[in-house]
Amino acid sequence: MNKKILSLCLIMLIFLIFPQFAIEEQSIIDKSLLNSTGPEYPGMTMIEWELLECPGDNRHIIMYIPDSYDPANASAVVWSLHGMTQHIDQSQFFIYPGYIQGSNCYQLADYGNAIVIVPQGYNGPIFNGFGWNSSNPNPDNEDVEFFRWFIDDYLINNTVGDFGILNINRRRIYIGGYSMGGMINTCAGKITNGEYYAAMYHLSGGKYFNESLNVTRKYPAHVVIGEEDTISGESTQMLINTYSSNSHPYHYQEYSGITHMDAMITQNIDPFHSPKTYFEECWDWLIQWALNNEATLVNGKAEKNIDSHKFSVLWKDSDNDDPRYGITAIIDSVRFTLTKENPNDLDNTDGCWYSTTILDSELGNGFHSYYFEGIEGDHYGPYHVIKAGQGPFSKSIANTEVYNFTITSANPSIPEKNSVPSYPFLLFLFTFLICIGILIKKSKKKI
Repeated sequence: MNKKILSLCLIMLIFLIFPQFAIEEQSIIDKSLLNSTGPEYPGMTMIEWELLECPGDNRHIIMYIPDSYDPANASAVVWSLHGMTQHIDQSQFFIYPGYIQGSNCYQLADYGNAIVIVPQGYNGPIFNGFGWNSSNPNPDNEDVEFFRWFIDDYLINNTVGDFGILNINRRRIYIGGYSMGGMINTCAGKITNGEYYAAMYHLSGGKYFNESLNVTRKYPAHVVIGEEDTISGESTQMLINTYSSNSHPYHYQEYSGITHMDAMITQNIDPFHSPKTYFEECWDWLIQWALNNEATLVNGKAEKNIDSHKFSVLWKDSDNDDPRYGITAIIDSVRFTLTKENPNDLDNTDGCWYSTTILDSELGNGFHSYYFEGIEGDHYGPYHVIKAGQGPFSKSIANTEVYNFTITSANPSIPEKNSVPSYPFLLFLFTFLICIGILIKKSKKKI
């Protein structure tokens, strides 16, 4: 009996001495596809389907598979969607990436080492031809369901030509299109809660429904519109307002003198001060995004010194990106810049510490709250914000960390924060002492 009590005491002592640490779930990202082959176009394979049993209307699909495709490495996938009344066999629309017979279709696939899927919309009388259900942001949208079905159900169960079952990188599925093809993207983003597509692009196509875009993952978007576009200008502005108010990372570009039709048939629409074509610039922006590659701020804490508090947080990024615009501690809505503790530490994959020390006299007496904020990536528009701390922030620090503290007197006699033992600690201590008392009592009886 004494041995059992002694063993119990030892186990409890171990729990008291050694704290439990929260283990962060790492985001692993496949970076094997980030190196493009450049502006050379050695060729590729075109596969064509006529699908009769699939969500919605019968579907005519073209797929481009680059010669660089390696079944040993998962390949990115890009959906390229046509506009209203258009058909993928209309070669006059060949310039914009996504239309059959056009050089940009296979150039996009080869330049990005990606599989390009070009589907046909459904034939409806309201379109006077083919189009997409871009006004329905609900789960019963058969177009959006078809995009998911083709990859999740069809491609994983069917061979594609001589390629067998395609090896698709599920973290790098992108979707985009022209005009109505760009509008359906917004429905896809809302219906999938932003968690299916790594990023999307809109060429002269915006938001065509009134419902709010309230998604868990603020998916990135590349948006382009001509200043003379009288067809999609209003919907594009609605889209930009939505992305901005919901903190989506996005790139937005307006081109002077470009109409709605010009955007479709012009290959170099005043490229962004570089010799690259639109699709090359667009792809270079899209490829920096993948699902689950967001940086994280972990182990954030406010440690009490004699007359100050040290705020520190660990920045971790599987892409090894630095926080582009630094890390700040937001204390009572006031921003304080954190400094990297070891400037020589260049490995963000295992984390780099950032910190700052604030005098208690500067913070003042009373109740305080704080969280951390970092910005990653190299892109335009509102920046990709990673937040950590208390409140409604999606990137929360481990539950054992403290987000609130109270300063009772801004002088060196301030007691240590959290100096009062917690209830779990007191319970452990109380039980431990009882076990020791029982052990001593039994020992005296033997004497």
